[in-house]
Amino acid sequence: MSRTGLLALSAAWLGRPGAEAPAREALAAAGRSPGDFAREARAHRLAAVALEAAERLGAGDGLLAALRAEARAGTARALALESAAAELAAAAKERGLSAAHLKGPAVDRSYGGRGLRTYDDLDLLVPAGQLDLWRGCLRDLGYAPANPAGGSWLRGPAETVDLHSGALELYGLIDVPEALRPVRLDPEAMLSRAKPDANLAFPALAAEDELLLAACHGFGLHLYARLVWALDVAVLAAAADPARVEAAAAESGAGRMLFHAADAARRLGLLGEPPGGWLERLRPGRLGRLERLVVGRIVRGDAPERAEFLLALAMPAPAGFRRAMLRRALLPSGRRLRQSAAAARGRGRLGGALRHFGQLARIGALALWG
Repeated sequence: MSRTGLLALSAAWLGRPGAEAPAREALAAAGRSPGDFAREARAHRLAAVALEAAERLGAGDGLLAALRAEARAGTARALALESAAAELAAAAKERGLSAAHLKGPAVDRSYGGRGLRTYDDLDLLVPAGQLDLWRGCLRDLGYAPANPAGGSWLRGPAETVDLHSGALELYGLIDVPEALRPVRLDPEAMLSRAKPDANLAFPALAAEDELLLAACHGFGLHLYARLVWALDVAVLAAAADPARVEAAAAESGAGRMLFHAADAARRLGLLGEPPGGWLERLRPGRLGRLERLVVGRIVRGDAPERAEFLLALAMPAPAGFRRAMLRRALLPSGRRLRQSAAAARGRGRLGGALRHFGQLARIGALALWG
C-alpha cells in the first residue's frame, strides 16, 4: 500500500489530472499507520514531497507530524552535504579545478522548492584529466577513499563525495568494454553544457543531460527501487527542451532507455505527454517479449535484483555486447564479487560468489517463465 500511496501523493503533488481523489484515499490509509508510512516515504526519498501534498490535501495531524520528522531528517543530511559542497568548491577554485553537480542538489532545484528532492551524497562530474588532482584535494580536506577504485570518498558519518569522470555508462553493474556499450553518456560534452547556478556550489548540468542520467540511473541501474527516480524523470521531462532531448538521446544511444523510463513514469501516473511529443517519437518500432516482460515487472515494482542485466540482454546492442555480458556474468570480476560480498554482509568472496550466482538463477527463471 505504501508504494501505491506514495505514487498517488506524488501525482497529486505534480498536479496530475484526477490525482487528488486517489491521494486522499492514500492519506486515509496512511493515517492508520503514520510512522510506517512516513519511514517508507523517506526510504523512497519522497518524505518532503509527500508532506507538501499531504498539507495541501488536509491530512491528519498524526500523519503530518510523522512526515515532518522524516522530512527534517532528510533535510539535515542535505544541509550537511550543502556545506561540504561549498567547502569543496572553494578548494577547487584555489586549485584551478572544475566540476559539475550530478543528480542531488542539481535535480532538487528542478523540483521548484529547496529541499524537496533529498539526497545522501554529492555526485561530482569532473574532467578525466583532473581526476588525480581531485583525489588529492579530497585527501587534503580530510576525506578517505571508501573503495579501492577511489570513486567514493568519505569524511565523518555523513559526508560522502562520489567522483565521476569516465564514460557514464549507467546501464548495469556488469562491466563490458566501452566500445561495446549500447549507452554511453559523454561526460566532457555534459561538462561543456553545464551552467553556473547562484544557488549551487558547482555548475548544474543541462536539464536534458540530467534527464538522460535520471532515466539510465533509475531505470537501467536501480530498477526504480526508490520511487524518487521515477519522479525525477517526470520533473525533468517537463523542464527539458524537446529538441535537445532527442539530440542528446541520439548522440548517447540512450533513446530506447529514455523511452522506457519516461513511459514507465507515465504508466505510474507521474507523467503526461512531455512537451514537444518527443516520447512518442522515441517509441521503438519493435519490443521483444523479454524486453516487455522486464519493463512490465519494473513498473509493477516486483522485478528481481539484477533484472537490469536481463533488460540489457533483451535490448538491441552492438555485436559482441551480449557475449561480453554473459562472459562477465559467468566469470565475474573481482570488483563484482566484492560488491556482492558487501551486499551479502561481509561473508567473504565465497559469499559474494554464491549471492552473484543466486541472482543470476533468479533472473534466468524470469527469462524462462516470466
